[in-house]
Amino acid sequence: DKEWALKDQGKREGIQIGKREGIREIAWNFYQNGVDIDLILKSTNLSKEEFDEIIKNNLEDNSN
Repeated sequence: DKEWALKDQGKREGIQIGKREGIREIAWNFYQNGVDIDLILKSTNLSKEEFDEIIKNNLEDNSN
């Protein structure tokens, strides 16, 4: 039924968001540990723009 379909869709979207956040956290950890940026981008399938945003956001968060 429609309610079940909406719940299922929400669950799938939540899983995708969680996976993406995990990838972003891993990219940040790799960066902090000196892993080559090109290797991080290849390993996580992040774009350079996404990666730059992760770095910027984490540096801002850690400066507070």
